[in-house]
Amino acid sequence: VPIGKIKTAESRRLAAFANHFNMMIEGYRRFNSYLTEHSIDDDDGGIDDDQDDNDSPSLPEGRRKKTADPRQSAFDLLDMMISRGICPDAYRVSSMVGLQKDSVGLTQLWVRAINKFQVRMTPIIYNSFITAYGKVGDPSSAAWAFYRFLSTQSQGGRRKSWNIFLVSLSNASRKNGSGKLDAFSSVAALGMEGVFEDSARGRPTHKSSESKATATLSKIEGMDCAEAARCILDEMTTSDDIPSPDSQSYCLVASAMSHVGPCPDDAIKLFRDALESNIAPDGRLVNACIRCYGDQIDMALSAWKKEMRSSVLAHENRSRPRSSSSFPKRRKKNLAAAYNGLLYVCGKAGRADIALRLAYAMNKEGVEPNETSYNSYIKGKEARPQGETNFMRILADQHESLLQVECVKYDTQDKRREKEKRIRIIL
Repeated sequence: VPIGKIKTAESRRLAAFANHFNMMIEGYRRFNSYLTEHSIDDDDGGIDDDQDDNDSPSLPEGRRKKTADPRQSAFDLLDMMISRGICPDAYRVSSMVGLQKDSVGLTQLWVRAINKFQVRMTPIIYNSFITAYGKVGDPSSAAWAFYRFLSTQSQGGRRKSWNIFLVSLSNASRKNGSGKLDAFSSVAALGMEGVFEDSARGRPTHKSSESKATATLSKIEGMDCAEAARCILDEMTTSDDIPSPDSQSYCLVASAMSHVGPCPDDAIKLFRDALESNIAPDGRLVNACIRCYGDQIDMALSAWKKEMRSSVLAHENRSRPRSSSSFPKRRKKNLAAAYNGLLYVCGKAGRADIALRLAYAMNKEGVEPNETSYNSYIKGKEARPQGETNFMRILADQHESLLQVECVKYDTQDKRREKEKRIRIIL
């Protein structure tokens, strides 16, 4: 039913308020994110939808019915909202940011938000644009947006905003790891030229903050995403004017490094720097550092045995407050996450035999391998280049079958395996 046409039993018209538009636009944004994550093609102006309804007319073979593009539907809602005199606020602009598929669309929305909607640029708006530029693979525009944000902050901003910029660099590194940053010639810088100066709604910049932002940006100009992330981390560690890094900061830097290629020396150095900064060696950090080894499984195992394992065990056996006494003591989630990182490296190296031995080692340490462990190996296997012989493939298949049996235990509560054949062994 079109918004504004809904009628009650007494035939009274219900007006559409801002919250109605907010919820629907946010729903379209989430639906678009779902389609993007599952790589569903929508180039024909519509989204393919499976024909599951028996009452609906049958379509020719190979054809599926189309549903509306969520991006276009959201823009239609935005135009309807403006026509009804409801000006978009920061929340609606943030939802529309998630619907853009390239940096040009993001920049046009940004210009429109300031000039036409007169939206005040808050840290939430800046963070949404910084994240979105990274997702579409434009780290230069993300760096320029971060520069504009720092220019408005007298105290250098909060740690969350710096971590969001690291998230953007990590996402952009996945799509374009070798690209060099050129913030002042980016799509955002060229498209937003003069917008902040001509707009009375933009937050005024402070000269000292702008000079510091320019100095920070000049350090990462010409670097790739991984180098820029490490430079930002060093800036957070050494400077007193900006927040210090936390465990998430180191994880994001390691994630950006892993997308570029094997870098074992940088990975172990990052891990040591984290320990020197009193960052807890939890499972996320160790997993991210191990993935930086790429297909260098021997070096990853050596670093795990010599340095990482002892640190993880010390963190796992640390004294906990009484409030955590209700949780199971033998979970060892950090140790399991670290082993999953090793299994990922095994998959990327094509060493199913070592992965099987690691699964046995996990059992000995009281960590039960599960589907997450097996999926970590599969993800690494999918990321490695093809170049193995038939003999190597046969051996790998044998070890992978045993690894799957070891990791994927039968569970009577798992409804996904209700139709699997069962074998009863009588001794």
